[in-house]
Amino acid sequence: MGIQQLLQESSPSSPVQWGDDDTVFPEADDQAFMGHTFKVVTNSYFPFIDCEPGGSDGSLVPRDSLDTRLLNTVSAHLNFTYDMREPWDGTWGVPLTGGNWSGIVGTLQYEQADFSVNLTPSPARMKVISHSKIYSYDPLLIVSLKPGPLPRHSALLRPFEDGVWEMVIAFTSAAGVILWLLQKVWSWASGHPSISLVPALLYIWGLLLQEPLPYPSVSVSAQVKMSSYFVRRLVYTCRCIIS
Repeated sequence: MGIQQLLQESSPSSPVQWGDDDTVFPEADDQAFMGHTFKVVTNSYFPFIDCEPGGSDGSLVPRDSLDTRLLNTVSAHLNFTYDMREPWDGTWGVPLTGGNWSGIVGTLQYEQADFSVNLTPSPARMKVISHSKIYSYDPLLIVSLKPGPLPRHSALLRPFEDGVWEMVIAFTSAAGVILWLLQKVWSWASGHPSISLVPALLYIWGLLLQEPLPYPSVSVSAQVKMSSYFVRRLVYTCRCIIS
C-alpha cells in the first residue's frame, strides 16, 4: 500500500495500532515519561512529516502525516509531549570540518534536540547519532534525457581514442622522416637526385590510406597534385563512413 493511499484511507484522528510485538519500551507503563517535553528537530518532507512554521523562533506546527500520527500515538502511550522545531540552517545535515555536522544531524550531535523523525541513516551519520529501525523506505529514482545520436562530423575520429590517433600521427610522420633519410643516403651513394621531406611524408600518408602513388615525386607540380589527391581521398573516406 502506498503512502498517499494510506493517508487517504485512514482517518487523521485514528491512532497507529499497537501490535503484540510493537511496544517501543516493553517495561514501561502508561506513566513512563511523566509528561516530559521532548525536543524534536525535523524538516517537512510530505507525506512522512508535514509541518508549518509556528513563529520566528524556529518552532513548527505539525500537520497530519505519517510521522505526526506515530508521534501522537507514542506520546499518548508513554505519557510525554513534544516541541517540534526546524534546524538552525534548514538542512538535513552534511559533514563539516573537524567531525562536525550541519542541519538536523548537527543539532542532534550537539544535543540541542532529543530526537528527529524521517532522517535517512548513512555510515557517516551513524558515527555521531543513533538511528532507530527503518520503518519506511523511500526509493529515489534519477530520470535523465535519453542520449541522442552522436554527431556525424566526428564519425571519422570516433572509432579510436585520442591516444590511438596520436600514435598513428606520430609513427606515420616518423616513417616519412625515415623514408626521407633513406633517400638521402641512397642519393649520396648513387649520385641520383633525392626527394625532399614533404613528398616523403605525403607518400607515407598515402600508404596509410591504402592509395599511395607508385613513387614519391620530386617536382613541385607533382607534390601539389599528390596533396590534392590525398585531400580528395580523405573526403571520400569521410563520406563513406558517415553514410
